[in-house]
Amino acid sequence: MKKLITALLCTTMIVSLCSCSQTDSTVQAAVSAPNQAAQDTLPAPVQSPPDTTAEAAPEAPPLTDAPAIVAPSEAALPDTLHLYKSLEFGVDETGDCVELYTSAATDADGEWMWDDSNLFFVQAIVGGQHYVLLETQNVQLGMPTVSVFYDRADALHIILTDARTAQFRISEFTYSPDAGGFEKAELADYAAVNYWGMA
Repeated sequence: MKKLITALLCTTMIVSLCSCSQTDSTVQAAVSAPNQAAQDTLPAPVQSPPDTTAEAAPEAPPLTDAPAIVAPSEAALPDTLHLYKSLEFGVDETGDCVELYTSAATDADGEWMWDDSNLFFVQAIVGGQHYVLLETQNVQLGMPTVSVFYDRADALHIILTDARTAQFRISEFTYSPDAGGFEKAELADYAAVNYWGMA
């Protein structure tokens, strides 16, 4: 009888131990499952773009256009143009001057008969050579003007202002014997503008 009771107690203890082991495994699995699911749903880490500042190549310096050279011209003046003004410059009587020609004519009293549109031509004479500063152009409601000066280095400068309807341009001509003529630079060049001037 004692042996039967002892066998029953042992069997009961074994069954209880197995049930506890299964319960602990079930609880651990239940706890681990949500944690794994949460890890699976986390967004992937965002990677920062590589820093390419140090690898960027230095910018190239802006290109500068070489000045245009106005060389001596042997072209004859058209017969339709008349000398309107001549400006001599220099301390000696060298004959150096700037001449402004126009297609406008004069009446019997010598008064100029201007139209709203006239042809103009500008040339400089330096050292007996002729340099065309403004090709023959039809200028509407305007007239080219010229200013001349020598700088401290005794270099000759001619400033040509071409103001007309829908255009305003200032060109500088610097005489350079080494360059073989005048170096031309555009100081201002505006197109499609409404221009008013005062003489």
